Amino acid sequence: MVQVPGSKNGSGVPSASELAVLGVQFLAAILLCLFAGKWLDTQLGTSPWLLIAGTFVGAGAGFYAMYRKAFGTRPSRGPRA
Repeated sequence: MVQVPGSKNGSGVPSASELAVLGVQFLAAILLCLFAGKWLDTQLGTSPWLLIAGTFVGAGAGFYAMYRKAFGTRPSRGPRA
């Protein structure tokens, strides 16, 4: 099971509601970018290329959001010398 740094139950194991939020967030990112790509395709006449690109961008954004939730954000170490 994935250990979530910011889990509310204190055990580090995500609750069902936290996992549901991840799923909804992933789906919303894909659908938002998909429909934006479809709208741009109708405006620019580039069908279906922006729809496909929007789907991949949405999936990438969804995976990135899940990655940040699963592994947390790491504090910066300051400037490298």
